[in-house]
Amino acid sequence: MRWRDIKPKRIVFCEGYLAQANPWFGRLPFQPAKGVILSCTSQTPLPSQILNYGHWLLPLTVDTFKTGATFDPLNLNLDPEPASEKSLLADLHAIVPDLGGIRVIRHQAGIRPATLDKEPLIGRHPRYSGLYIFNGFGAKGSLLIPWHAARFADYLQQRMPLLPSCDIKRYYASHFSG
Repeated sequence: MRWRDIKPKRIVFCEGYLAQANPWFGRLPFQPAKGVILSCTSQTPLPSQILNYGHWLLPLTVDTFKTGATFDPLNLNLDPEPASEKSLLADLHAIVPDLGGIRVIRHQAGIRPATLDKEPLIGRHPRYSGLYIFNGFGAKGSLLIPWHAARFADYLQQRMPLLPSCDIKRYYASHFSG
């Protein structure tokens, strides 16, 4: 393998939802999903803790917070639609009805690299021993990635086995044949 003037022993693809277009790993069963997050201010006191109610509220300061996220596997674009803002704020109001004077200061959309079986896609390509993937963490990526990154480092450096539920070997026959 060669890339520009570099001859790496290993290449690890961590491309998020764009991995669907990867010529070596794009046939894996990705199921990307759009998610929307709002950054807001409030004129009334915020809860002091993170709330998890199907969505979440993360207090940042005494009067600012983030809330999210939506899950939309059909509209895979980065446009933050007004309907998602209304839905998130309505769900928040149902949980914290006293929260008032909310002003949305930022409305962000992103695409999660989710998978059909809701498990990460980690491991070595079956034909090209120097190609690896570390992807598919979906909506729980911020919680799962640190732990899986440590296991992946052990796999790469010490040849420790990956969890079978995450190892792409589970798809060798169905997605890498032919």
